[in-house]
Amino acid sequence: MNRVTAVRVGMVASLALALLAPSSFAQDGPAVGMVIETVGTVEIERGGARSTAQLADLLFTGDRVLAAAGEVAFVFCPTERRIGLARGSVVELTPTDVTRITGPEPVVSPTICVLPQVALGAESMERASVGSAGVDIRRSPCISAARSAH
Repeated sequence: MNRVTAVRVGMVASLALALLAPSSFAQDGPAVGMVIETVGTVEIERGGARSTAQLADLLFTGDRVLAAAGEVAFVFCPTERRIGLARGSVVELTPTDVTRITGPEPVVSPTICVLPQVALGAESMERASVGSAGVDIRRSPCISAARSAH
């Protein structure tokens, strides 16, 4: 196995583990978004409990995304937008919008949004391993734009 293949295998394995990790806390209702990138420490507050945001975490109405010590990008499906939050930002998700609580204005761009029917990690390894999926890991333009704006 050459070095490039080893790096690709490692990236795919790391992403698979992140996607299959169980969610940190329970959620109610249908998801309205999903975390697509984090840099530094970002938290999700749901029902008074906080959890560190991770790649592929589903977001729900009423959630607050806190980028106090980091940056985050997520998709918000009701309006098909990609939202980038800079360090110091806090937003709350409503059924139809993302409301800024504190910090810089979010960086917003259009996107196409498709969410999984179940929280990633809620299925068994056997079921998740059936079939194949391509992985395309790219830097989020929302986080890059949020960094250059501040």
